[in-house]
Amino acid sequence: MTNADDVLDLSSGWGACEECGEDKPDVLRVGTLTDRRTLCKECRQKDRRQ
Repeated sequence: MTNADDVLDLSSGWGACEECGEDKPDVLRVGTLTDRRTLCKECRQKDRRQ
């Protein structure tokens, strides 16, 4: 989908974002096989910019 990290949308729907800690309807599991995190849409966009 985007950048060097393999975006793995294994789960979608409501959940807690590991970055901001808020329950949101747009969380996805992202990262590589060794570094996976559950992030909301806003935090995923911030993560890509870094």
